[in-house]
Amino acid sequence: ADRELVAMLYKKTATNTIQCAANLKFNSSGWGPEELRFFVQQWFPICDKLEAISFASNPIGPEGAKILCDSLRDGFCPNAEFLNFFNNKIGGEGLEHVMQFLKERERDKSKILPKLNRVRVGKNKLSSEQQQALKELCSELGLKCET
Repeated sequence: ADRELVAMLYKKTATNTIQCAANLKFNSSGWGPEELRFFVQQWFPICDKLEAISFASNPIGPEGAKILCDSLRDGFCPNAEFLNFFNNKIGGEGLEHVMQFLKERERDKSKILPKLNRVRVGKNKLSSEQQQALKELCSELGLKCET
C-alpha cells in the first residue's frame, strides 16, 4: 500500500514540477534517442510554460533531433524561446532535421514556437558549410544562432 502511495505522490510531484517549469535542463544525462522519445511523449504535452529546453551533451544523434523537432512541430512547448542542441552528436543529418523544422515553423509560427528566438547547435561535428547554412537560415528567420 505504501509503495502505491509513494508512486502516486512522486508522479503528482513530478507532474506539478514539470508542468510549471520555465526551464528544463537535462544536460549530460546520458540520454540517447529512446530516453528522449520517452520524455517527450510523457512530459511535453503538459509543458505549456516552458521557455527553454536543453538536452545538451546527450548523445541523442540525428534520430533524437528528429524526435524533438517532430514533437515541437506538433505544437508542444508553445512558449519555448530557446532550443539547445549543443554537443548532441546530431551531425549533418540531425542539422537537416533542425533546419527543416525551422523552415516549417516559419510558415506557421503563430502555432509552432511563436516565441523562439535562439538556437544552439555547437560541438556537433558540423562542417563550416553546414554551420554557415544554419547561420544564414537563422538570419533570414530573425533567430540568434550559436554554432
